[in-house]
Amino acid sequence: MKKIILAVASLLALGMLVSCKQEVSGNLTVTDIKYDAFQATTETYYYKVTGSAKNVKTTTVTSKASESATETTSYKQTLTADLNVSSSNPVVTVIVSKNPTTNVTTYTINLPALEGKYKMVSQNGTNPESIIYGSHTQVASDADATDEIKPVTITKIGSTLYYENMSGEQVVIEGFDPTAATLDLSKLPEKGKTTISYDTSHTITATGEYYTGKRVVTQVPTNSFTYTKL
Repeated sequence: MKKIILAVASLLALGMLVSCKQEVSGNLTVTDIKYDAFQATTETYYYKVTGSAKNVKTTTVTSKASESATETTSYKQTLTADLNVSSSNPVVTVIVSKNPTTNVTTYTINLPALEGKYKMVSQNGTNPESIIYGSHTQVASDADATDEIKPVTITKIGSTLYYENMSGEQVVIEGFDPTAATLDLSKLPEKGKTTISYDTSHTITATGEYYTGKRVVTQVPTNSFTYTKL
């Protein structure tokens, strides 16, 4: 009886082994874990920023009494801000978005929070200049509700890098790695300048038209920001 029981147990064990072997040797489906090489990806890097920035904003209002008259300046204001990276918030992100389908990679280099002082010089017509001093702060470009503070955007198409300056122009850059261990933003080919014109009023004549009021705003920011990857 004992030999019969052992024989039956051996047959059962052999049957289980054969069953397992057949199951493992079957076709395996790996679709769920297959890497999709054409899926867009996003990577985030953290950098500590040191350095300073200087922003100069000039507003000029001009007008003409007639079509043939010389343009005169009725108001001019120059606002100069000298700022340093905020010691309480010096860390920013560099976000890399890759789209393998279009072969385009976008680098968004956020700007740090700044703090410092400003000097505002204003003049109405021929009146004496008015000078005001004060403190100034600027939140980081990746903070909430900061539409006017735009980060540095670099686009890589194929193997070529393009830098978008303040005027929205795409400038080709070389020798700049947006995700290097250290970034020096002052080495970008153009530190940025933008001019915006506002035509407040104009008059149309038989021979043409002339502006009786025009406001031009020019902004020139420069910086010496150094980014160190954390």
